[in-house]
Amino acid sequence: MAKDKRTAGLNDFDSPLRKTSGTPAEIDTTDLDQGLVRPTSAGLTQGTIDALDAIGAEYECSRGALMKLAIRLFLIDYRAGNIDVDQYFREPPPPKKKLVLPK
Repeated sequence: MAKDKRTAGLNDFDSPLRKTSGTPAEIDTTDLDQGLVRPTSAGLTQGTIDALDAIGAEYECSRGALMKLAIRLFLIDYRAGNIDVDQYFREPPPPKKKLVLPK
C-alpha cells in the first residue's frame, strides 16, 4: 500500500515534518483568539503560493485559511518549545565604510 503523500515523512527521524514530542494540548492558546481579526500580508514566492493553492484545492479551502492554520500551528509548537527559531537568524555582516569625498 502506497504512503499517503500528506503523511509521507511525518515519522522519519530526519524529516523536518516529523512529529514532535511536546504536548501542545497543555499550551494555553486562549490569548490567540482575543481581539478582532485584522488582515495582514506576507511576502511569498510564487512557488509557495502555488503550493498553498494546490493544498487549498485538495481540501477545498482558501490560501488564507491555510496560512491562518499554519501560523496557529507554528505558535503552538513555538510555545511548546518544539521549534528553535534562533537557527534561522544570523547577524548581518558589518557595513562597509562609506567614502566621503571632499567638496
